[in-house]
Amino acid sequence: MLGETKLASYEEMVNGNFSQKVATARSVIESAELTGARYRVVAYYGTQPVRGTNYLFIAEQTLTTAKIERHLVKLAVNEFQGEFTLVGKSIERID
Repeated sequence: MLGETKLASYEEMVNGNFSQKVATARSVIESAELTGARYRVVAYYGTQPVRGTNYLFIAEQTLTTAKIERHLVKLAVNEFQGEFTLVGKSIERID
């Protein structure tokens, strides 16, 4: 069903035993050069079929402003026609 989240398997979530596409999506997050923020993936938790596929992660967000702040956030990387893009509107603080 379009837009419905499919949770990752135990092996994918806990052991990090995931596909090349998930690994590519993770690298998009960890190498993203966003002004004022960096991300370190904590967990992969599933996919969401949209225009392409969203790969869903929980990450530690470090805000690099005058005062450094750290938060846990949910975010998504969209893969469409072989291109992977961080979905900026998907970043949601969870702590």
